[in-house]
Amino acid sequence: MASIRKYSTTKANKWRVDWRKPGSRDKASMTFDTEAEARMWKTMLDETGSDVIEAGHRWNAAQSQDETIEDLVTEYIAFQSRGDSRTLKDYQALQRNHISNEIGWKSAASVEAKDLRKYVKTLLAKKLSPKTIRNIFTIVSAAFNLAVQDRRVQANPCTGVRLPTLIKTEPPIIAQRDIDVIMKAIDPLNRPGDNRGREIGRRRFSHASEVHRRAQGSCRRARHPCSSGS
Repeated sequence: MASIRKYSTTKANKWRVDWRKPGSRDKASMTFDTEAEARMWKTMLDETGSDVIEAGHRWNAAQSQDETIEDLVTEYIAFQSRGDSRTLKDYQALQRNHISNEIGWKSAASVEAKDLRKYVKTLLAKKLSPKTIRNIFTIVSAAFNLAVQDRRVQANPCTGVRLPTLIKTEPPIIAQRDIDVIMKAIDPLNRPGDNRGREIGRRRFSHASEVHRRAQGSCRRARHPCSSGS
């Protein structure tokens, strides 16, 4: 992480930010006239892994008067939550972890669809699930829609950006014939729910299910074994 060191000159105080270049032991530094600027630069370096080019983009965007994606998202979340603290916390967590540091610094008026496609790839590289990525992207897109309505941006750059497909998970379906085989293997008097034989019924149900899984057609162990032709 970058560090800040204050030092004095004959005319005024200065603040120097020191950091180590990515993948190297070499160090770099930059001097600022105010502590606020130094802290801002340090934060951008820490967020980008000391990538000076990326940090520079963020610095320039922050210095401009243009609204950023971060501004739009912050306003949308405040509007959408409407006092619901749980919703507010959930949205703010997504913003803090996956929006602010990735695209939040970009100018909302100049961002393009290609920037959003790159953003989706970045989220995929973070091993996020398709559902989480869609939730994050929904917030960004909705923030742009609100800005379009207010005529603060001309269009929503999220439109048409392809998102990862959701993976549908459905519970296994047991065929009726399988249910019939299992139920026939249970003595009606001993089925679960009967006070006189609830535990027995439970054991026999488990046994019948196991036999059915192994032989795909079973019979209850009784006095006479099933014949191979039955």
